[in-house]
Amino acid sequence: MGPCLNVSCSRVVSRLNTLVHFYFQFCSSLVVSGFALVFIYVLVIGWEWRDRKSSWRNVPSNGSSDFCAPDSWTPSADITLTNYNKDVIEPRDCKASACGLNRGRTPVEFYTSPKDSCRSVQECVTVTIKTRHRYSAVQSQVASIERYYPGVSIVVMDEYDPPDPTTYNVWLDYIKEKPRITYGQKEQGISIGRIEGLKTAKTKYVLISDDDFVFTDKTNISQLLHVIQHTDASIVGAPTDEGFTFQGAIRANQPSGTSLPNLAFYANVFHEYLPCFAGCYVADYFQNFFLVDREEILEGKSWDPHLKFVEHRDVFLQMRNRSLKAIYCDSVVVNHAIKDRSLRHMRKPFKKPLLEYTATKWNSSGVPRKTQDAFLL
Repeated sequence: MGPCLNVSCSRVVSRLNTLVHFYFQFCSSLVVSGFALVFIYVLVIGWEWRDRKSSWRNVPSNGSSDFCAPDSWTPSADITLTNYNKDVIEPRDCKASACGLNRGRTPVEFYTSPKDSCRSVQECVTVTIKTRHRYSAVQSQVASIERYYPGVSIVVMDEYDPPDPTTYNVWLDYIKEKPRITYGQKEQGISIGRIEGLKTAKTKYVLISDDDFVFTDKTNISQLLHVIQHTDASIVGAPTDEGFTFQGAIRANQPSGTSLPNLAFYANVFHEYLPCFAGCYVADYFQNFFLVDREEILEGKSWDPHLKFVEHRDVFLQMRNRSLKAIYCDSVVVNHAIKDRSLRHMRKPFKKPLLEYTATKWNSSGVPRKTQDAFLL
C-alpha cells in the first residue's frame, strides 16, 4: 500500500503543479492583455483629443468647417487689438500686487467638435433674470424668450423686501401658468441674486440677463452657445442695442513714483479677433448679457455678496484674476427696452462706499474706471 500511495501522491502533486503553472500563465496573460487594452484606449483617446483640440494659430482666416463658418465680418475701425503683445498688456513698470491682473492671458483654443454633449439652446441654457419687483419688464423679456427660444428654462431672482401687493399678486398668477419659470426671492443685492440664479439653474450653461432686456431676431443665443462650446472660453457676451461702449480690456497702470496702480477699463480694446466666429473678440469685460459655464463660475469667486450693486466691474476683475477667457460678440445684440433710470438714481447715495470698497479690495489707487485713453504705449 505504501508505494502505491506514494505514487498517487506524486501524481496529485504533479497535477497541482501543472494547474498552478497554468493559472499563473492565465493571470499573466490577463494582466498583459489589460495593459495592452489600456494602452490602446489611451492611444485612441489621445489621438481623438489631438484631432479635436488645436490652436487658433492653425485656423485659416476664412476657414470653413463644422465649427468654423466662412467669415465676411469686417471689424469696426475704432477697435484696437493687442495681439497679446506683452510689452503692451504687461507694463514692466507695474510691480504692485494688482499688476498680476495684467498677466496670464493666452490665445483662445478651439474644439472642432462641441466640448460637451448638449446640442440645443433649450437643452443647454437657462436664462437667469435679476429683478427688483419690475414684473412687467420681466414679463416682456419672458415673452421675447418664448418667441425665439420656446421651451428654454428661466430663473427669476427677486428681492425679498415687500413689493406692491397688487402687482405682486398679478405676477404670482402669471408664473402659475409658466411651468418653465423658477421664481425665487433673496435678500437685497444684485450679487446674491446672481449667485442664487446660478445655483438654481440645472443646465450646463447659464445666460446672465438684466430684467429690462428684450430678445429680438438679432439676439442669437445659438451663436453664443456655439462659441462657448467650441472654445476654451468660460464667458461669451454680447452688447445692447444702445451703443454703450462698455467692452474691452482691463489693465493695471502704475505711474512712476506711486505705490498703488490704477485699474483702467479700456473701451473697444481687444486681444484678438476670432475669424471663425463673426464679430467675436477676446475681451476682458463687457455688458450684463453673457453666457457662462455654470459649474466653472460657481467653483471660484464671481459675485461678491458685499456688493449689492455696482458689482459688474468687480465680477470681471474676478474673472481676469482667475485667467478665465472671455469672448465678446458684437454680431449678437439684445434690446435694452427700459430707459428708466429711477432705480439707478435711488442707489446713487450708496454708490461711493461700494466703489471705495472695490478699490481697497483690489489694492488700487482709486475706483476702477472706464477710459477712452489710448491703450497702446
